Amino acid sequence: MRFAFAVFGFLAVTGWSGLLLAAEPLSVPNAQVIFIHDVAVSSLDSGVVTEVIAVPNQVVDQGEPLVILDRQLHDVKLGEAVQRWRIAQAEGQNHVDLRFAQKSVSVSQNQLDRGVGAVQRVANSVSESELEQMRLEVEQAVLSVEQAEHQLNIDRLTESLRAQELKVAEMELERRTVRSPRQGQVAEVLVQVGEWVEAGTPVVRVVDAARLRVVGFVPEENLEHLNVGAPAIFRIQTGDDVQAVEGKVSFVSPELNPVNRDCLIWVDIDTEGKTLRPGQSGVLEFELSEE
Repeated sequence: MRFAFAVFGFLAVTGWSGLLLAAEPLSVPNAQVIFIHDVAVSSLDSGVVTEVIAVPNQVVDQGEPLVILDRQLHDVKLGEAVQRWRIAQAEGQNHVDLRFAQKSVSVSQNQLDRGVGAVQRVANSVSESELEQMRLEVEQAVLSVEQAEHQLNIDRLTESLRAQELKVAEMELERRTVRSPRQGQVAEVLVQVGEWVEAGTPVVRVVDAARLRVVGFVPEENLEHLNVGAPAIFRIQTGDDVQAVEGKVSFVSPELNPVNRDCLIWVDIDTEGKTLRPGQSGVLEFELSEE
């Protein structure tokens, strides 16, 4: 008896007492494998499906087209927008009216200067009414320059407006193509050619098969020892063998199940070299240490 107390005292002094306080591993049964990224890609517009590009199990890149809706009307609208923009662009770059108005100012001013000079050389050679008419023509020419400059500014603003309308037409046409929002694999095609779809209707399901997650429920009394980033092992029976897959806790729910007081957790696992599939279930294990 005294020997046992002596051994315990030795362990306490040397810092090995933690070995005696190690908690039993926490096992969470019926943990299930799911996709981390499982996206039901929806159509942005309503219309008739004219082409289904995606096929099940196809690997797709981000932005790759999956489904195309009827686009004839939008093709025509885009063509009209292009022509309107080209016309506005030509008008915005046309300086003929401004140059003509500026030249008119120069000519009118020269005529007025000659008339005034003639009067200075020979009295009454040009009547006062004729001089007034010349002055009026100069003022009209100056105002014509201002009007031409104003119209040129309007034309340039119109060109900018038509360019924006062209962008809108291009965007509306682009919305007729449903594209993959991320890199992944086509898990399911939900529409077929000739089918009418409403905006917001899921048309293709895209998953990331390379990244998987295990979800399980942990009893409330074990939560204080379990934090995000904690290591975990997922064990799953595959035939006669048991696979052990390492992972880390990525989420601990802030709420409990009001019935059984369990808490939802996520464990992101490393699937490299593994043959796991969503829907499989196994046991999550955590090493808990009491502090």
